[in-house]
Amino acid sequence: MSVIPITLVVEPTPDSTLSQWVVKPERYKRFAAELGQYAGITVPIVHEHLSSTQIRDGFVILSSSVSLSESLKKCDNALKEELPRRLILLEISRQKALDELERYKLAAVVDSLRFAEWMAGAPPVFGPYGRRDLASLMGANCASLPFLGSDNYCLLENKTSTRDLPHFLADYLQAYAQAMQNSSMLEKMLRAHIATTDKPTGMPS
Repeated sequence: MSVIPITLVVEPTPDSTLSQWVVKPERYKRFAAELGQYAGITVPIVHEHLSSTQIRDGFVILSSSVSLSESLKKCDNALKEELPRRLILLEISRQKALDELERYKLAAVVDSLRFAEWMAGAPPVFGPYGRRDLASLMGANCASLPFLGSDNYCLLENKTSTRDLPHFLADYLQAYAQAMQNSSMLEKMLRAHIATTDKPTGMPS
């Protein structure tokens, strides 16, 4: 499978935000570098509003002080419709993670607690919130506590003690991209089958 680009977008903080809550792109420099190392690519950090980036390819990791609905509101309709399935939210609260995942059918979420633990060098127990059906494919479990999971997503628990957060996310995105590719191929096969069976009798295939 070809390498899929990853871009980390840090949205500018509104002017009214208190200075101690302003997130600067430099905060994510090490995270982007290590993620890129495990993914085999360079992960650029873009300091722009999501609507201004117009990133049409690959995964987008988004750090923003406003809600996702606000970030998407200014995007054009085409981007607004297709972006969520390749979007990873970075540093949002655990309480919001599952709601946002289920509402928008996002690729993944890295919540603020998990990111803070990684920054502090804590043992790598958990990774991102991601799709339940991909956990076993990447050597992970879903966390057992009920409030850490929903119908389609869960907090992924590490089976490999040496795999830190950037490594975990890189492995997950690879599994996610493969699943998306397989889903796309299946959809094309079904469309071809429907087109064939819908032809009138006697028509050549």
